Amino acid sequence: VYTFTCRHLYMDEQKYTAIIINQKPALFDEDDIGITIYNKPDTDSTNFSNFFGSSNKIGITAHIIEDYSKSSLPVLITGEEGTGKDKVASLIYENGPYRTSPFYVIDCKYISERKWNYILNNENSPLADVHSTIYIKNVCTLSHSQLEKLFNYMDHTDLAKRNRLILSLLITNELSQEALTIKSQLEKQLSCLTLNLLPLRERSDDIPSITALYLHKLNVSLGKQIIGLEAEAMDLFTAFSWPHNLDQLQHVLKELAVVTKTPYITCN
Repeated sequence: VYTFTCRHLYMDEQKYTAIIINQKPALFDEDDIGITIYNKPDTDSTNFSNFFGSSNKIGITAHIIEDYSKSSLPVLITGEEGTGKDKVASLIYENGPYRTSPFYVIDCKYISERKWNYILNNENSPLADVHSTIYIKNVCTLSHSQLEKLFNYMDHTDLAKRNRLILSLLITNELSQEALTIKSQLEKQLSCLTLNLLPLRERSDDIPSITALYLHKLNVSLGKQIIGLEAEAMDLFTAFSWPHNLDQLQHVLKELAVVTKTPYITCN
């Protein structure tokens, strides 16, 4: 892993640019799915209102995300499967104070006890960085001992003060006691900002605008010219409960776009 730092120097009224290159061993292999590193995209296509639809509740959520992005406080994102927690974390990073530094994603689902100990104790760990954004996702999949070690690490190293910290917590229709405890601990210990993402069944008014956004992207990637859904097909979309939320909606639209040979997607 290489880090580059640029600094301006002035000598004898002449301005120079010093570029410092530091090399350090990578913590894990490049293809390790537990830890990934991203950088801010070259083109900023972020549009809060497009992604989160147009209804009043979602419009408010979009404004909250935009406001949270400007802060350096930790953020806890909660929501059901497929509600866009990873997308929100990316938006907060791309519009946040450390957007020119790396964006580390640690997926707790793929972190073993041994690997977790390595992350907490190795000097090359993303957690040892400064002024970066660290997204710890699926916190509820950590064991009790792993959680304890994480909380202790946060306490003793000022992790949330050195970096921008984002965490996500998967919830179902009703919070389990375990998830509720983790949520309470995080809010109390980190004084973090909490953002709950609504499931699609509670924002059916947004489905037409979200569908239009996804279809636009699919038209570009598939070379199609689909205008939209016929009224009857859209009625079926808005009436469906979408148990897997945005992920499921996007998957279904992709399948329909591939087989559709007319300007509109029909219900047949």
